[in-house]
Amino acid sequence: MALARKEYMDGDQIDLRTKDFQKSWEMGYHDFFALSTYKALVAVGEKTKGKDLLAEYVTLRRRDRGPLLPSLRTLVQELRIQPIPLARQDEEELPNPTEPQLRGAGH
Repeated sequence: MALARKEYMDGDQIDLRTKDFQKSWEMGYHDFFALSTYKALVAVGEKTKGKDLLAEYVTLRRRDRGPLLPSLRTLVQELRIQPIPLARQDEEELPNPTEPQLRGAGH
């Protein structure tokens, strides 16, 4: 919210914000949080960290079913980050039917 109001945020506040985002990014509906965290990191001169965090979010952590927010999609395209397709995320979460499944010790 501080960024939206154009309020000053120091490095410690941005680090805390980044850690909060990382704790909750797999819960869904975090596109705006991802975008604003990236912008906060860029604002304090940590563009590489922001890009890495954003890339991890859109390629590994994002669980939303819908498309990226338009502003986030534009940024991801500008940064040349390739989001993982939702269908591939679903496949990665399902067990592979060709691999043997482990059973409990008593079976």
